[in-house]
Amino acid sequence: MVRPSHPSCSFPPLFGVFIYPVGSLLHASLRLFLDLAACFPIDIVMYVSVNGGSGVGGSLTFLSLLKTVRLPRLLRLARLVRILKILQIPPEYKRWLLYSRYAHLIRLISTIGVFFFTIHLCACVWNGSIASDTWKDMFPSIQPGGVDDYVLSFFFCLSTFLGQSMNLHSQDEFVFSITLIFSGALLMAAVFGDVAVLLANFHEKQNEYKKKMESLFACMGTMNLPLDLQNRINEFYQTMWDVHATLDGQPATLTTELSRNLALEVELFLRMDMINRVPIFRTCSKRVVQEIVMKLSMEVFLPGDYVVVRGDVAFEMYFVQTGICEVTNGGRDSSSMACLTMAVTDVDNESVLRLLRQGDFFGEIALLMQCKRTANVRAKTFAELCVLTRDVFESITARYVEDRARMETHITEKYDPAVLQQIAEQKRRGHPAAQSDASPERNRAGPTMSQPVLDAVVSLGDRLTQMEAKFALMEARQEAFLAEMRLAMGLAAPSSLSSPRYSAIARQLSSRDALDNCSSDEDDEGAAMVLPPK
Repeated sequence: MVRPSHPSCSFPPLFGVFIYPVGSLLHASLRLFLDLAACFPIDIVMYVSVNGGSGVGGSLTFLSLLKTVRLPRLLRLARLVRILKILQIPPEYKRWLLYSRYAHLIRLISTIGVFFFTIHLCACVWNGSIASDTWKDMFPSIQPGGVDDYVLSFFFCLSTFLGQSMNLHSQDEFVFSITLIFSGALLMAAVFGDVAVLLANFHEKQNEYKKKMESLFACMGTMNLPLDLQNRINEFYQTMWDVHATLDGQPATLTTELSRNLALEVELFLRMDMINRVPIFRTCSKRVVQEIVMKLSMEVFLPGDYVVVRGDVAFEMYFVQTGICEVTNGGRDSSSMACLTMAVTDVDNESVLRLLRQGDFFGEIALLMQCKRTANVRAKTFAELCVLTRDVFESITARYVEDRARMETHITEKYDPAVLQQIAEQKRRGHPAAQSDASPERNRAGPTMSQPVLDAVVSLGDRLTQMEAKFALMEARQEAFLAEMRLAMGLAAPSSLSSPRYSAIARQLSSRDALDNCSSDEDDEGAAMVLPPK
């Protein structure tokens, strides 16, 4: 950090001077001394001190041992990150080497390399300082000079690591062999355990997919599903695994973990080809396109699945992101939507009107009005469709009036004046499509209410209103009757009208009058009821 200069401080002004903590300075100094000691030519010094500068061949063995002390420094290169920094590999390749599925294979190769490097060091120590001159006698079948000494030393150390016994001659050889057997047992356990873990991690995804399909097979068997339906379910999971590498039947949910801007960039990248092909998005501002893209939902359809069916109430617009769909006429209708398969005659009666490919859309009129589908749309191949609901469209375009007008103009250009008149009539009545009775929840819950049922409900409401008015008139007549009673019985106290006798008389007369009024066809609502006094 840089120490700031302030008039109230007693420190002298130091601009641009970095002041490190004491611990960091000591750590850096210690590393400096270690680096200096490692660079010191200890082999040359020992050679000169032992042999006095003369080239004595017997001291070469001692010099080789001194050099092997510096070999462990090469273990620092075993770290893959350090190697990648030294080689200046681009970041995208670093990520592939460190985090891809094949990174486990790289770790496996590194583990095997460390194992062989350890055996190499042991072979060098064995051949250079431990083995006697007659150690090759343990291989009687080998001719002198037939096999290199390094190969024999490597084989001896590897065999000892694996626990095999050899014909040893000296105490040093026995001690070295004991050390190799003990350390070799630990090293082999670590190597085999690491190899098992790495291989399991390499096939982790395949094992998860296999477990998923096994549980799915058991679940479908428990439910006694028909074979045709089981095959379609297996095809769905297999396709989702091949395309999206997912096991829950849903595309990757990476965008839910990202920030808003990163999620927007990912969604725009995934749907950029579709957006560029849809003409309706070309007339909108970028802000509207971004909000619509973020609100789109994904639906997956297998070959032969029906996206929409003729006669269904429409409240969604579809965009083809991948795959091919067919627009058909005839055959299936909304009443047979519950059945996935059709009769042969229904299939023969269907005629393909057109094909929908990436960037095509259909059902846009459902965003503006309540209507029914006039044709079937069937997936010809595996298709992924983006869905824009009427509620989402209304919530977004309510804030952007100009963009909504342009989108409505683009949509209505393809329809005849009768459809446009129906849209205007709905708006004039104050019942827009977003608030119509054919909401998505009600349409999915059950079929649309028929017209006779609607008429009966309206008639019942009118009758209830008339009954409420008659009950109000009855209360008014009862009040008038009580007033006439007070006038006719002038000598009686006003409180006497509340006696049980007069209350019973009033209720009886009021009930009789109410029955007469309800049974008559024509009722004079303006007349007052006047009874003669008794």
